[in-house]
Amino acid sequence: MPKLPSMERRHFELIAAVLNEAGSHMPIDMAGREYIARRFADTLAKCNSGFNRERFLKACGVAS
Repeated sequence: MPKLPSMERRHFELIAAVLNEAGSHMPIDMAGREYIARRFADTLAKCNSGFNRERFLKACGVAS
């Protein structure tokens, strides 16, 4: 995997918004959307030590 760039909250919010919206525009079930969101969360956590995984997943619409 290439070196990951430094990412900030605004980047995480943008990604979460796209994933959340994609669920209503694509033929993907909740399990598929959750899988994608969790994979993103795994990688994004490596970009920023302050990354809040639960907040991100909630913003993606896959966790309450």
